[in-house]
Amino acid sequence: MAAAGRSGARIDPGRLSVRTGGLTLFADGSPKVVEKKAVEAAFAADNVVVELDVGLGRGEDFFLSSGLTEAYVRLNADYTT
Repeated sequence: MAAAGRSGARIDPGRLSVRTGGLTLFADGSPKVVEKKAVEAAFAADNVVVELDVGLGRGEDFFLSSGLTEAYVRLNADYTT
């Protein structure tokens, strides 16, 4: 969501949703209540698919990354929101 917001595209948080592992993490302008163990299990999978829907139409894109280095994970593991 942060990258989408900095992209220059007009993002309306009220239309945006984020999903992974069958879980909706953000929708309708706010974070969703999701059991922590379910989120941990989703992100512990061998392949993690994160779907960002900006709610602006039918276009789509696909991005493949393996940039989750140990340092990156450590940096972002010190907090939860």
